[in-house]
Amino acid sequence: MPKPTMEQWPDLLRQIAAEVAAVTKKSMKEVLIGSVGSPGLSLMTINNKLPGKGFEKITAADLKGLKTLITELANASEPPRKKAPPKDAYPKPVEFSFQYWFNYFYVELPNPDRKQSYYDQITNVDGSFIAEGALDKKTLLEEMRKEGFEEFAIGKKVSAEALYDFSAKRYPDLQGKGVRVVFRGDGRTPDQIEAHQGTTPQSRLPHLRQKTNMDQDWHPFNTLGNKVFFRKGLNTDNCLFTAISVTPEFYTATKFPLQEELRATNPSALGRAIVLTAPRSGGSTVSRTLHASKSTIYVVKTTEGWNTQERQAALGSGDFPEFASEYIPWEHHLASVPVIRIHYGDDANDGHQIIIERWTWLQYMNVLERLLLDPVSVAKLRDFLVDIYTKGRLPGCGIPYTPPGVAAPDWEIKRVVNAFTPGDVPNLPQPADSQPAPRKQTKLKADTSWIKK
Repeated sequence: MPKPTMEQWPDLLRQIAAEVAAVTKKSMKEVLIGSVGSPGLSLMTINNKLPGKGFEKITAADLKGLKTLITELANASEPPRKKAPPKDAYPKPVEFSFQYWFNYFYVELPNPDRKQSYYDQITNVDGSFIAEGALDKKTLLEEMRKEGFEEFAIGKKVSAEALYDFSAKRYPDLQGKGVRVVFRGDGRTPDQIEAHQGTTPQSRLPHLRQKTNMDQDWHPFNTLGNKVFFRKGLNTDNCLFTAISVTPEFYTATKFPLQEELRATNPSALGRAIVLTAPRSGGSTVSRTLHASKSTIYVVKTTEGWNTQERQAALGSGDFPEFASEYIPWEHHLASVPVIRIHYGDDANDGHQIIIERWTWLQYMNVLERLLLDPVSVAKLRDFLVDIYTKGRLPGCGIPYTPPGVAAPDWEIKRVVNAFTPGDVPNLPQPADSQPAPRKQTKLKADTSWIKK
């Protein structure tokens, strides 16, 4: 490998100083020339960085020859750097590439200054992106992970009974009636979950680790995949890849999996719907083509885990109804509810209309009664499932859902013309001025039988 030329040194020194500043929380000037009690950029630091950028290590004599340049860089008034965006530092990255994972950790950084620090490490002074091969990818991701994520410690795991008691006090419709269950949205079929012997975090499944690049040396979860993390930045919720998220609320579970996850793991579950909508303030109906997606909501037995809601409350970040778990055995998956989600916008946080296709028991009656402690709880759960199916099935309009704190759109769905046509369309057409001709719908039948007796 060659040594850097004098033309290459200015940008190299800026990159190295920015990387050190991100780790040490020092200013660029302090990193370059030091301060009282703190040395400037050392020979060891420079030589630790050079091979990763494709250059040979230098000698003490070489560093002596750079002192004037280092001082000039520290004292020079550089042109202002491009302002770091609040999220998506890399626009439209390839799914699960380094750029994707940079965005995943970047958005959880605690404040704009820290985002600027990391953004400066991946961009040149002119705002263009530094070539990926010249970046210390492992250090970048791991340092952002340390700042924006925290581990759910094993010692802070709480019992299934404690999580049930917490739910029973807050959610009277089901848990308040003595039914010890929570819900989870998943893109997999019951057969797939049974084949995997239950639900396990993606970071612990070899085939998913490989598919998502979590097995790469530069990825933090390559060595930390057996831990369960909480995102404490913008999202303040469970990590999507190291935790299994469950919720006491059925409707909250319908938000998952997110559209972007399905786009990477199960694109056949993405499509579009045609609906008739009318302004909430009154007016004529118009036709809209909206994004649609398919998911399966699983009713699972409440098991031990972490109370994410309490962690959110401690951070003053709101109260999103979810718990974190690290494994749900197959026999704890009690029932499945396939749904179609007709999305109000391009983002999962915009809300959606829930269409219930059917519901099915996944375990034998004696298993259900044993897990839920008594036949009465099974009957209450059955009544709940029949009720949501009745509310959400076609030919009705489904059940509207918006996440906590999100306002519903200024229109409402009056009729579902076509609930799902396969094929994800990036740019959907705008509402038409006229109402289309009525179209006959096929009524979906409920599966409310006790399938396993």
